[in-house]
Amino acid sequence: MNSESPLEKERRNIAELLRDWPPTVVDAVIDEMLALWQAEGLKERITWRWNARLRTTIGRAMLDDMVLELNPLLLGRNPEEMRGVVVHELAHLVTTNRYGFRVPPHGNEWKSLMRAAGESTRATHSLDVEGLRAKSTRRRRRRKLRVFPFLMLGLFLPLMSCAALPSDCTDCPQEEIDGGTMVLRGQVDEGEPGAVLLDDGYGDVWYGSEYSFALSEVKAMESDASFSISFSIVDAQSQAFSDFTARMVGRKMAIMVGGKLISAPVVHERLPGKGIISGGSQGWSAEEAEALIAQIQNAE
Repeated sequence: MNSESPLEKERRNIAELLRDWPPTVVDAVIDEMLALWQAEGLKERITWRWNARLRTTIGRAMLDDMVLELNPLLLGRNPEEMRGVVVHELAHLVTTNRYGFRVPPHGNEWKSLMRAAGESTRATHSLDVEGLRAKSTRRRRRRKLRVFPFLMLGLFLPLMSCAALPSDCTDCPQEEIDGGTMVLRGQVDEGEPGAVLLDDGYGDVWYGSEYSFALSEVKAMESDASFSISFSIVDAQSQAFSDFTARMVGRKMAIMVGGKLISAPVVHERLPGKGIISGGSQGWSAEEAEALIAQIQNAE
């Protein structure tokens, strides 16, 4: 008897998932929830899709684009989670549309929708993700946090915008740089001199010159079993940061650590010298948040 290979098993799981959850069935769940939550007016704005590039994230809500994405591989392994994931991410879209970006991702507003739907209010899943994590790359001795003008969501909360001094800043008070360094790039029009083209996972975006900010504080914050990261810009650069975020309202900002893009948020408003990196709708684990903080603090 020929044993089924892991790849063949994954393909079979996905095939069975797509058979049991065709578009019409997913659409029916979305329609049912929107009617329950009295949000039928959002039906024409909300779309959903499978995203095979997702790894350990079972689903996510792209708040600015009103898009719900589902992980076919992880859901193929756990088809019983399908309805709950659709409802979970849809609730994020409805909550943001109804209350704005200032409410916590898994706060009382979101929980009330989940309870009304009869679904769990847990913020993260605990499913087996063996074989799904990205292969770790060789770590450099020191990492640098770079942020390019995406609107902070994802993975920064939309509460954060960026203002900064050029990356070669020499008059920053050294006694205040214990928190680390943040480097940002703002979204610009195609063809602008010095612009670079980056893929944020949803498409190519042009970004302008780098801006660097010294942080006076960076720490992890726990909320609903997940973690986010709060940061504050040193006083000497606080106004520059605020001005930068004001210029980026409605545009994207890229955030990178050690040359790796970690977030691509859209700036919704001027930020007053501080912000929150939320880690997207699922947040981060304690270990992930602490690892990112260590990278930020080691930035040169």
